[in-house]
This record gives sequence, structure tokens and C-alpha cells, in this order.
Amino acid sequence: MNKKSDEIVLMVLNQLISVTVILVIMSKFYHLSSEPKLIGILFFTPFAYFPILITQLTGFLFRHILSQLLGLLALISYSIWFWLVYMTLVHWTSDAQNPIGFIFVGIYSLPVMFFFWLGQYLIYRKFKNPNKVASGNPTPSDS
Repeated sequence: MNKKSDEIVLMVLNQLISVTVILVIMSKFYHLSSEPKLIGILFFTPFAYFPILITQLTGFLFRHILSQLLGLLALISYSIWFWLVYMTLVHWTSDAQNPIGFIFVGIYSLPVMFFFWLGQYLIYRKFKNPNKVASGNPTPSDS
């Protein structure tokens, strides 16, 4: 691939990640809009959505195609995790104490999300300077 096509792919991936984040957040608010008080929704939002925001931030910081794809995979994985927890807490089991579980959704996902974020960083760092030789020996253009 040439540089122009890489830039186009990165632009498309950034837009796809942004749209995914917006759709996930909008769908969660739509499903939770049956809550009689808005404060109940706003209370757990920072706890549940901070992994999405960190993934979005890493997507903007680590601009490499593979990093972007890994970020998109992280968003999809977290969305599936959130859906599973949401269905378990709200629909599959009925208990008045279940909504407190939304506080821990983001925290429980951190061990897996950390490896996604670390992978994004390592991919970005590996491909950041293509002039370096893998063995660490400098090329004439490095000096």
C-alpha cells in the first residue's frame, strides 16, 4: 500500500470507530430510557463507558492501520461484554439490587481491555519508525 491509501484507510477506520462509539452509547441510553429517573442512568455512565473512551483515545493517539483494527475489535468485544452484562442484570434475572452491577462492568473488563490497549501501543511503536532495522543496528539513513 502507498501512503495515500494508508491515510484513506486510517480515515475510514477512525470514522468507523467514532460511529461505533456513538451507536453503542446511543443504544445503551435508548434501552435504559425506561428508567424513571435520569439520575440512575447518569450515575453508572462514567463507570460503564470509560473503557470505550480510553479505546477511542488510543485510536486517535496510535494511528496505524493494525492499531486501528485492534481498537475496533476492542470496541466490538466490549460492546458484546456490555450487552451480556446488561441482559443478565436487567432481563435474565430479576432482582432489585442488579443495577448496581453496572458500576463494575468497566472495571471487570479492564484485564482484557488492557491487553487490547497494550497491543495497540506495541503495534504503533513497532511500525512508528520504518527505517530502523529489527536487530537494532542503525542504517546509514539513521545517523
